[in-house]
Amino acid sequence: MDVHTRWKARSALRPGAPLLPPLLLLLLWAPPPSRA
Repeated sequence: MDVHTRWKARSALRPGAPLLPPLLLLLLWAPPPSRA
């Protein structure tokens, strides 16, 4: 089992897991002005 699959399986057990992917996508899509 690779690290990514293990992380995905572990994060799936967390209550807030469904919120993580949209938040990561939002950060990648709209980076802070200081980084832009």
